[in-house]
Amino acid sequence: MEAAIDIARWLQGIGLAEHIETFRAEKIDAAVLPTLSDADLRELGLPLGDRKKLRAAIEVLGVRAPRRRSGARTAPRCRPAGGL
Repeated sequence: MEAAIDIARWLQGIGLAEHIETFRAEKIDAAVLPTLSDADLRELGLPLGDRKKLRAAIEVLGVRAPRRRSGARTAPRCRPAGGL
């Protein structure tokens, strides 16, 4: 996705123009768009159908949210002193 995407025009194009003001008020731009999760969209008050449409449209743009690394690390396995 190009960095200069017009979010308002994009929302209109996918039939979700009613959310333009919400995206504008929350400062959601092209940099933020790929990081939006279903929980984020729910927090913004979007109904399930619109959340599904938005996530699908983001996928079509070819944008993926950066993978988050889990803070938990797996402890290395230790062998018993007598071996196996």
